[in-house]
Amino acid sequence: MKYAMFIVVDPEATEADDAAAPAIEDWFEYVIGKGSYLQGIRLQPKSDATTIRVRDGKVLVADGPFTESKEWIAGLAIIECEDLDAAIEQALKHNMAYQGRLEIRPIHSMGGPEAAERRGRLQTGRHHGDVRDCRLVGAGRVRRQQREPDKHVPDMRV
Repeated sequence: MKYAMFIVVDPEATEADDAAAPAIEDWFEYVIGKGSYLQGIRLQPKSDATTIRVRDGKVLVADGPFTESKEWIAGLAIIECEDLDAAIEQALKHNMAYQGRLEIRPIHSMGGPEAAERRGRLQTGRHHGDVRDCRLVGAGRVRRQQREPDKHVPDMRV
């Protein structure tokens, strides 16, 4: 099973927590050696975040993360493990288990329309990134229909 391991900065970590933390290089060596490390993503700090939402037909764009907390997501790792216990075992070897927080969550699916097309199947649905409808057509080819953007949604920057 594939898991996303969210790596969260926790400013309440103590010097004792820092001293007890294993080196991140040791974690990489361990998970790569097991063949369970699939991908990692390191994010820019929360000060570079932008939050977007639509409420009552109005687009709201705000600087900063979606939550107002001291903790923030620094990145994530995609790992493949036999089960949750194995994922927890791997997380316990990560330095941020001591210096921050780790959230492990099973992955529902990975990839977008292109990955689904390669697998030869695609569910009907709206892709909000570029406002397209995608449908499977014939032998693994996808027909994309451009849709008009919603004109009733004004830009309301916060």
